[in-house]
Amino acid sequence: PNGRPIWLVTRHEDVRAVLTHPRISANPDNEGFPNVGETMGVPKQEQIPGWFVGLDSPEHDRFRKVLIPEFTVRRVRELRPAIERTVDERIDAMLAGGNTADLVNDFALPVPSLVISALLGVPSADRDFFESRTRTLVAIRTSTDKERAEATRQLLRYINRLIVLKKKWRGKELISRLLSTGKLWH
Repeated sequence: PNGRPIWLVTRHEDVRAVLTHPRISANPDNEGFPNVGETMGVPKQEQIPGWFVGLDSPEHDRFRKVLIPEFTVRRVRELRPAIERTVDERIDAMLAGGNTADLVNDFALPVPSLVISALLGVPSADRDFFESRTRTLVAIRTSTDKERAEATRQLLRYINRLIVLKKKWRGKELISRLLSTGKLWH
């Protein structure tokens, strides 16, 4: 979208080679890196410093080490009831909608976002807000750069407020566990 060339790597061995090559970077601050924020309309000063997906080793490895225990078989198994409930609710909503349903809009888009919001500890009352903002972020064909930038800002503000809230009232979800162990700082 910004006129810079990109590469699409699809074979497994090529993907592994790219992901492990020391000259290939995920850091958007590196020279020549396509500025995703620029295409989304998010000014550089408002982008997230140290965003996990934009880090290279060894910083990326440090964050990954903190998060890996949160995605063990046991932890994911603990999420199963919430995932099943979310899936059931979306299927029920599609069935209640009559003879037709849009599988992408009614199921494939909201389910991952709703599961992630449960994982993070987003209160039930806020999950529609969270889902609608993440839907805007992934809808690159139907949302504008300005809309995606605003959705990003709103989500970041919301997550910052959620972290402050979780500092006071801890639960069992990811943000609270990371705060309790000192692995999340704010």
